[in-house]
Amino acid sequence: MNNDLKQVHRSESEKENFKETRNNKTGGSLNHNDNETSKNRNSQDEMKYHVHIIGSSIVKELVPNRIYRNTRVTTLNDKTIEGALDFANSGKLQGKHIVYQIGSNESDEKKSDEVLEEIEALIDATNNVLKNPSITIGEVLPRFYHNSEKSKCFKEKMQMYNILLKDYCKEKGIDVIRYNMHFSNMYDGIHLNKSGINQFVRCMNEVMNPILGIVYADKTDTNIRKNTPVYSKNVGQQQFGYNDSKDQQRSGYKENRGQYNENRGQYNENRGQYNTGYNNNNNNNNRGQ
Repeated sequence: MNNDLKQVHRSESEKENFKETRNNKTGGSLNHNDNETSKNRNSQDEMKYHVHIIGSSIVKELVPNRIYRNTRVTTLNDKTIEGALDFANSGKLQGKHIVYQIGSNESDEKKSDEVLEEIEALIDATNNVLKNPSITIGEVLPRFYHNSEKSKCFKEKMQMYNILLKDYCKEKGIDVIRYNMHFSNMYDGIHLNKSGINQFVRCMNEVMNPILGIVYADKTDTNIRKNTPVYSKNVGQQQFGYNDSKDQQRSGYKENRGQYNENRGQYNENRGQYNTGYNNNNNNNNRGQ
């Protein structure tokens, strides 16, 4: 019995010695090791996605793998700059290239310089959370309300904010995505329809492709890239190519249909002449009889 107790105590003692030995080898306590593991895990998570797009409901219809590979799109629950700031500080930012599409809701309610101050705080937080991130910001999109005065007021605020944003980003070395949206690109005057999404992605690609090292040499060689992982073709170009082809088909159809109508008119004209000649011959024969 005593031998059994000694063996149990010796076993417990060996366990404690093993813990101490492990701590000494790693150069710290178990808590220190856990922190290091957490840091490594966060570092791996940061590189899990190469491009991370964060925004309001404007981005909710984007399909990540149809923009670039290893892309994540986050539609914020709190669709404001403050919501984006909370998201950044929560440690959920993932990726080397961060794209923000935010600020429309604030531009509808606040002064342009106040909105820009919130953007500056968001950029500072992003730089603090991630190590040397590439940050790109999309300008505020237009809104088309039923009330014309409200639409006019928002347009003035939007234009002023976009000018301030452009100047700030130029000073900080941040790229800005500029859009050319119209009412026809939105299904309710605010959110993007299919054509609006294609336009949105195309404008994003124009800015992001050079940053990612994606180069289009010519039409036959559409995916020559430098120093970056392999990405998929951008959906905007695919969609517009589809539309171009479809338009050409429609144009050819209309042209052929016009030619058909012209030929049909010529046929009717010839038929009329035939009927006239036939009737004249019948009249002459009747008179001869």
